[in-house]
Amino acid sequence: MAHVQQLFPTTIISAQARLKSEELGAVATHILAMSKNEEGTVLSNYGGWHSKGNIFATDDPMFVSLKDAVTAGILSYVANVAEFKGELRFSINAWAIVNRGLGDFQAPHNHAGSLL
Repeated sequence: MAHVQQLFPTTIISAQARLKSEELGAVATHILAMSKNEEGTVLSNYGGWHSKGNIFATDDPMFVSLKDAVTAGILSYVANVAEFKGELRFSINAWAIVNRGLGDFQAPHNHAGSLL
């Protein structure tokens, strides 16, 4: 009989999104426009469009509230899972990917050095 042991569990928390559906829709529309108007890059994507660089490091006002929501989620995760409430310094990298057809996909890969 096989013995199942969880050595590396992944803790998941859930919370209500800080952004309203209208805000998320506006971000999605903006990303779709970017994918049509800007040259992308090829990393793990086969087909589709992958934004260049870190979209949270730009001065694009469309991503400010999204970055704020992601930051709040990270702080909530650390406070609830690691029970850490002190000062925390971290960086966030984000990108957008638009798959347009049935053949578009991202190859399996990892993000070395990423905690969350």
